[in-house]
Amino acid sequence: MAAAFSNQYLHLTSIHPCFSTTGSSSRYRGLSSSSILHPVRPCRLESIKTATDPNNHDTYEENISINWNWVNSSFRFMEEQLGRFVDQKSPPASSRNTTVDMNRLVDFLYEDIPHVFDDQGIDHTMYDENLRFRDPITKYDSIYGYLAYIFMLKNIFKPEIQLHYVKQTGPYEISTRWTAMMKLMTVPWKPRLVITGTSIMHINPENHKFCSHVDIWDSIEQNEYFSVEGLLDIIEQLGISMNPDSESPDYQILKRTSDYEVRQYSPFVIIETEGGSELSSSTGYVQAFETYAQSKISTRSHFLPLDKDFSRSYDSEELTLKRIEEGFAVVSNFSGNPTEEIVVKQNKKLRRALLRDGLKPKETFLLARYKDSSGKYEMRNEVLIWLEEFRLD
Repeated sequence: MAAAFSNQYLHLTSIHPCFSTTGSSSRYRGLSSSSILHPVRPCRLESIKTATDPNNHDTYEENISINWNWVNSSFRFMEEQLGRFVDQKSPPASSRNTTVDMNRLVDFLYEDIPHVFDDQGIDHTMYDENLRFRDPITKYDSIYGYLAYIFMLKNIFKPEIQLHYVKQTGPYEISTRWTAMMKLMTVPWKPRLVITGTSIMHINPENHKFCSHVDIWDSIEQNEYFSVEGLLDIIEQLGISMNPDSESPDYQILKRTSDYEVRQYSPFVIIETEGGSELSSSTGYVQAFETYAQSKISTRSHFLPLDKDFSRSYDSEELTLKRIEEGFAVVSNFSGNPTEEIVVKQNKKLRRALLRDGLKPKETFLLARYKDSSGKYEMRNEVLIWLEEFRLD
C-alpha cells in the first residue's frame, strides 16, 4: 500500500503546477497530508478549462478535465490512506500516557547516579536514545556518545562522585547537585581535579525517559558549550604540585568555586603547641596547622587520626591534644614557601570572596601545610577559615 500511495503522490505533484511538496516522498511517514501536499496558489476548475491548445483544442480541454477529476479523487484517497497510516503509527493524544511519576524518577536517580563511574554503571534503558548532553566543554546528541564519554572519564581520570541531593524543579524537570573528584593517573604528581555543580535533566513525557542532561559548573560563569573558561579551569587544576596521600582530616567537598572550596569536616584531633614552636616532622607528608589570630601565629599543630592511641603520655608539657568538632570550612590553596606576608595576603583575599558571596566567616584562620620529603614538587598550602553556618543551595 505504501508503494502505491507513494507513486500516486508523485504523479499528483507532477501533473499540476498548483500543488507543491514540502519534502521528498520518502519523508511522508508520520506527517499529516497537509504537510506533504498543499496548494501554492488559488486554483479553480473553470480557469483550467479555458486553457486552449491551438493545435488540438478539444482533446487538450478534455484531458485537463479528466486529470482534474483524477486530482480530486486522488487527493481524497491520499488523505484517507495517510490518515489511517498515521493513526496506526501514533495513538491519539488523548490516549497517550503523559502522566510522569516524577517521584519514581527522583528515587531512580538517587540509586542510579552513584553508579555512574563504577562497574555497575548507569541504567541506560532509562535514557532516551536521542539524549541531548551538554557540559561546558563537551556535547553529545545520543545515548551512545554519552556512554562513551563516561567510559573515557572512568578509564583516564578514575573519578568518584558524591551526590548531595535530587529534587524536582519543573513539570518534567529534575535537578541534581553533586561533587566529582578525579585524579589524572598518567602523570607522576597525580593532580586532583574537583568539579561541583548542578545537573538539569528533562523527561520526555511520551516515553518517560530522560531526554536532556545539562551540567552547570560552580567554578565558572560561562557554562554554555564551548566554554574557554571551563577548559582553563581544568588546565589550572593540572598544575605541578603534589597532593597529599598521607592521613589528613576527613572532609567532603560540597562546593568549589573559582576562589575556594566549601568543605564539611568530620571530627579530628590535633597536637597543639603554644607560641608557634615547631613540631618534629615525620617522613613523607605531614599536615601542619598554623592558627592565626590578628595576623600572627598563635599555635602550631599536627593532625592525628581518631583511631590513634591517645592514652600514651607526651614528653613535653607544651603539647596539648585538641579535638576539632565537625564543621564547615572554606579553603583556598596555593603553592610555594608560605611566608607570613603571603599567608596574610591569602587570608584577606579569601575573606573578601566569602563576604562577597554572603557567607559568614569566623575571625581566626588556619594555614595547612603539606611537606614533600623528596623535594621534587612544590609545597602545597591551604588557608582554612571556619564558617558560622552553611547551607547548600
